[in-house]
Amino acid sequence: MFNKYYQQLNKNALPLLSFSCMVFICLALMRYIAMPEWGCYLRSTEKLNMVSNNLLEKNCIAVKERLVAVNDSLESAKFSLSHDLVETKNLPGILQLIIKEANAADIKFVKMQPPSDLSKSGAGNYPLVLELTATYNSLGQFVSSIERLPHIMRTDRIAITAGRNNTLDARIQLTCFLHPNGL
Repeated sequence: MFNKYYQQLNKNALPLLSFSCMVFICLALMRYIAMPEWGCYLRSTEKLNMVSNNLLEKNCIAVKERLVAVNDSLESAKFSLSHDLVETKNLPGILQLIIKEANAADIKFVKMQPPSDLSKSGAGNYPLVLELTATYNSLGQFVSSIERLPHIMRTDRIAITAGRNNTLDARIQLTCFLHPNGL
């Protein structure tokens, strides 16, 4: 009977012993191989997330700074373009702007020929001829200030002759633009 029980135990024990050994080997492999690799994976993932977040923050900050700089430059351009536009809703306003720019550049007008129909204040293109006396630098400053307003007026032609006492006699043809909505 003991022998029969022992044989029955041997038949069940061998698979149980095999299973136990396999479980032990699997646990040992998990402990000494898989767990260190899993820890390394978690640390690498954490570092990767941290670096990714830092890059994202730096990129966001850089993009934000770039957008703020572009916005500031656009605001200054808008201010410089709209600086004198309040007065230029009609042709007399544009003429006043030209006179103001000429005075700022120390220009002396000889003649200003506006269009013959000055009472018309509607939309359109109006040619204007300016005859003036100036120094080389003041003429350059005046033309530069006029050319900064391409939506209001355009310089079409300039004729320059040497004058007396280091001055220039200039004849400038401009085209003034009036829009239907008054700019």
